[in-house]
Amino acid sequence: MHSIPWIRLYVSFFTHRKTMRLRRELGTIEPVLRLWVWAAENAPDGDLSGISDEDLEDAMGWRGEPGKAIGCIRGCGFLDGSLLHGWEERTGAGIESLTRARKLSADRQQRYRERHGNALPNEVETRLSRALHDDRRGEERRVEERKEEDQEKDGGQVDNPLPPQPGNALPNEVETRLSRALHDDRRGEERRVEERKEEDQEKDGGQEQLALTEAPTALSPSLFEPIRSVFAHYRTYHPRACPNPKSTSTEWRKIRARMEGGYSASDLCEAIDGYHKDQWHIENGQLSLELMMRDDSHVTAGLGFNGSRPTSKLTHPPNVGGYPAPTQEPIVTGRMRMP
Repeated sequence: MHSIPWIRLYVSFFTHRKTMRLRRELGTIEPVLRLWVWAAENAPDGDLSGISDEDLEDAMGWRGEPGKAIGCIRGCGFLDGSLLHGWEERTGAGIESLTRARKLSADRQQRYRERHGNALPNEVETRLSRALHDDRRGEERRVEERKEEDQEKDGGQVDNPLPPQPGNALPNEVETRLSRALHDDRRGEERRVEERKEEDQEKDGGQEQLALTEAPTALSPSLFEPIRSVFAHYRTYHPRACPNPKSTSTEWRKIRARMEGGYSASDLCEAIDGYHKDQWHIENGQLSLELMMRDDSHVTAGLGFNGSRPTSKLTHPPNVGGYPAPTQEPIVTGRMRMP
């Protein structure tokens, strides 16, 4: 049963004629307030039928003459027979809240029954737990009986205890079902992951597949240290970037692909220097290692920014995706290249 968390008490209650009469006859008005609070928790509909006067006086905390408190409350008009007078007005929105709570609870139970039948939420688990417990207890009893039989046969000498024998195989059946359910759930999750990967590949125009084809299955030991040196050089500009580079990272695969395409570690480091000299890339925050190593054209552009190698490509990427098209060859001014 849902209780009402509060009741309404008007400011005129203490000066109302019924309240003053109750104070004159009983000497206190506390019992009626206690009765209301008790009813809000135990009889939220205001119906006290089936509850004896002695129990009501105990709920009010009355320690005086038996029957006097409840009699005065009825005489003053606070109780109409077994119904609290004006209870719906006094509880106000509390009754509406109680009604909504009951309706929501009933709807929730109905939805559960529609999905799982009439079984209670924990009923299946309880039955399985009890079955497992009973089977274990039965197995223990059978082991004890075998021990007693062996003692009688051997004249009271106990051999090595017998290992537990399988009973009705209910535990194994339950474990098998749980194992199958977990296996099916994992298989389903793996399928969903594969589907998401395929969707991402389609959205990215096969970029992920391209990255995989760039990387060989095994990393040549001769490339390990040169690749790490490129990361170390990049950290001279960004100390917190790539603190522990891994061979599975996108940046590592890009660097490896460029080296296998003919660039040396020195070339890639000079390309990094070139991007950090270019004003446009600095102002627009386009200084990620993945961008610099993305393909041969990006590395060549970085070398061009650094003036290390002449290039026939544009010194800036074409006007695609927000890149501005250059109007003239850049002019080297110290470590900053001004357009």
